[in-house]
Amino acid sequence: MKLILSLLDIYVFPFEPNPNWTTFYTKSPEIWQYMKDTAKKWDLERHMLFNSKVIDSVWDEGSGKWRLKIDHQGDIIQDECDILVNATGFLHKWSWPNIEGLHNFKGKLVHTADWDQSLNWTGQRMALIGNGSSAIQVLPQVQKTSKKVTTYIRSPTWIAANFLNHFSEDGSKVFTEDQRKEFRENPERLFQLRKKLEHGFNELFGAMVIGTPEQQELDREHNEIMRQRLRQTPELIDRLVPRFTAGCRCLTPGDGYLEALQEDNVKTIWSPILRVTEKGILTAEGEEEFDIIVTAAGFDVSYKPNWNLVGRNGATLNKLWANDPLSYFGIAAPEHPNYFIFAGPNTPVAHGVFPGSCDAMATYILKWCRKIASEDIK
Repeated sequence: MKLILSLLDIYVFPFEPNPNWTTFYTKSPEIWQYMKDTAKKWDLERHMLFNSKVIDSVWDEGSGKWRLKIDHQGDIIQDECDILVNATGFLHKWSWPNIEGLHNFKGKLVHTADWDQSLNWTGQRMALIGNGSSAIQVLPQVQKTSKKVTTYIRSPTWIAANFLNHFSEDGSKVFTEDQRKEFRENPERLFQLRKKLEHGFNELFGAMVIGTPEQQELDREHNEIMRQRLRQTPELIDRLVPRFTAGCRCLTPGDGYLEALQEDNVKTIWSPILRVTEKGILTAEGEEEFDIIVTAAGFDVSYKPNWNLVGRNGATLNKLWANDPLSYFGIAAPEHPNYFIFAGPNTPVAHGVFPGSCDAMATYILKWCRKIASEDIK
């Protein structure tokens, strides 16, 4: 199974628009191919070292350089740089939920961020832990052919209307060959579509401010949509429709999710998980046995690097950001000279177009790179 990842042309490099997307919601294989094609076109691979992991980086005050230790397929490489940029993003460390006995389960245990492409759930008894962005995409797919799906939910969540309805001229999710041909031959047409998409998402900013007319309308609209789609199951309305403001938790367009929750082969358990057993999951309601447990428990978003990063005077971000991560515009960190971060603490990720924010970060970082290089700054 390949999950939907992206909304076509707002998730592209600004210097490399793509007229060839086949669908409005683009899936991972197509995005991956776009990234490889872009790297090849711009001859970027010669600057890359694959199958490598930074394990140590220490700031050398005397030379004004970062000393790096890199694990490259088991070989330890020593390197150095004047400027260190952390472009790993904030969703690169997926994490197992902290549930007693999780790894004692004798069936198949899967994390949505490390999906087993060979997994066959047809006719299987499956548990799905969570109801965030990943779980919302998984359930409608696995429900169709699983024998039974039990979904474990702790909190209400806002299921957004499909963004497609606001931007697609005819409501279609697929781009025809004629449309793709037009985008290739008329780049301005593609640019206008991208501009429309970006403008539409940036308009959400007003809805993220409590008390604004936009925020009140967002609450009203999504409340009505969820209640309408769950009208056959009042219990789900009471438990799943949030009482907190829309935007306090990520708005996720969940096609088919609310409908899948109401299917006969889907059971929802709201009780906290006490522990995972060898055969299944135990809650106050008893033990359910499964063939497959899927955890959609998310990521470690603490912003702490997953390698040893030592700045000036022995300062480490693992300690500095243990409780209250402070940064300069989400890009630079205290006591870490010439170290820049993409999508650091307090980066705007949920109220607008995130790739646009990344473009602004890259522009700012490159300005500093030029200044450091041209003015001999250490």
